[in-house]
Amino acid sequence: MNRDIFRSAFVPPRPDGRPAGQSRPAGLLFVVLQLVSLFGFAFCLASLWLGMRGVMDLGGFVASGGPYAVAHPAPSFVWIMPVSIWGGLLLLFLNSVAGRRVGGLRLLWVAWPALFLSLGWNFLEYAFRPPGGGGLAWGWLVCGVVFVLMGGVPLLFIIPPLVKSLKRLWSGRSAPGGPHEPLGAPANGSSGRAVRVLFLVIQLAAIALGLYAAQKYFAFLNAPKEAASAVEVGTRPNVSDRMVG
Repeated sequence: MNRDIFRSAFVPPRPDGRPAGQSRPAGLLFVVLQLVSLFGFAFCLASLWLGMRGVMDLGGFVASGGPYAVAHPAPSFVWIMPVSIWGGLLLLFLNSVAGRRVGGLRLLWVAWPALFLSLGWNFLEYAFRPPGGGGLAWGWLVCGVVFVLMGGVPLLFIIPPLVKSLKRLWSGRSAPGGPHEPLGAPANGSSGRAVRVLFLVIQLAAIALGLYAAQKYFAFLNAPKEAASAVEVGTRPNVSDRMVG
């Protein structure tokens, strides 16, 4: 009996070696939930990354209202940052639930490095190229170094089990349903290698689609109000143009 099952399970194992709650084959609902969680988390992470860049373009500090004059009013898209944080946490939970049934990519392994490395990149980029010039922004540089360390050091411990999981996936051997590996097989172990590889490709496509959707949605939020109004009411011919014609 595979000792990894005992090490990874949150509950006592069944006599057949599978953790409790994993005796039934994964249904379509959990497959959809897995893909939705990957798409949604990628969308939230990209939205937070883009929102952070938008705020840093304005100097790193924005506000609205209050008794004092605000040099940099809060942009219209600033609400997406707290929403993306809470949404990402919810999607992490949904992914952990679905991952125990269908296997696949487990966000709990990669969420921390992805978050801190992506935000650390923003700090480092704007530290060397701050808005308005003025030389090196030491505050952002320090934050960037700290964030890169916070995301990069855990990544060193994630790469070996990820490589191990990919080898197990390619060899067609069943992997336990617990979260001890960043990439797992379905809990019932019935899927062959071709199905698992295809499912992995679909999951990566869901992540890529989430990143693309976030970019497009953020561009829409950050568009000028005139453009948004034109989309809503449609373009009308200018009176002066009709008179010239």
